[in-house]
Amino acid sequence: MRNFLRSSAAVLLAAIIVVLATPPAPRLLHRRTDWYREDAAAARPIAVIVAELHGAADRVELTFTIDAEGPGVDPLPGLTSVAGANLRTAEELDRLFGDGALRVLTRRLGDRAQHPGQIAISRRGKLPAHRIDPRGALRLFEQTEAEYMLAVTATSGPLPVGEHETFVFVNELPRLRVVTVVEPGGGRIAAIESLGEHELFPRRP
Repeated sequence: MRNFLRSSAAVLLAAIIVVLATPPAPRLLHRRTDWYREDAAAARPIAVIVAELHGAADRVELTFTIDAEGPGVDPLPGLTSVAGANLRTAEELDRLFGDGALRVLTRRLGDRAQHPGQIAISRRGKLPAHRIDPRGALRLFEQTEAEYMLAVTATSGPLPVGEHETFVFVNELPRLRVVTVVEPGGGRIAAIESLGEHELFPRRP
């Protein structure tokens, strides 16, 4: 009986140590959704941006996904296109990621120091599409033959208290900007902005 009690106490103590040693799971502080808009006079929405600010203990981090498919996304013109999916965006994500042309940098407002983040594939697959069969008939709401990189997810890295800008660079040009405000015990995503080629940002040395 004593051995059983000692064994049970040891198991309970080990469980308590594990619980105490396990860091708290990040909690969602704020979520914001917007469109990435084409760099053109019409500025059509060609991708969905879903940004989330997560916090755990003294660590706050921004993640955001750029998705070629989603509500409000304008398709390419043509009979085979389906609203809510943009084939050109998927093709460009596939090409740019494969070429290593996408880069994430964060800086604190008022500070020129730039801190690299990460960007990774978050979803591959086929896009919804109408198709024209060999007889010339239009077949509605099928899928593309090829698979594409449909979404990528960027991560800022740890964000201290203050206001920050996180950029996605495409071939050394800033094309997306997410502004975050981190406060003690919380934070929010203040803005998501599509940037044109005219926007200025200090280049990497």
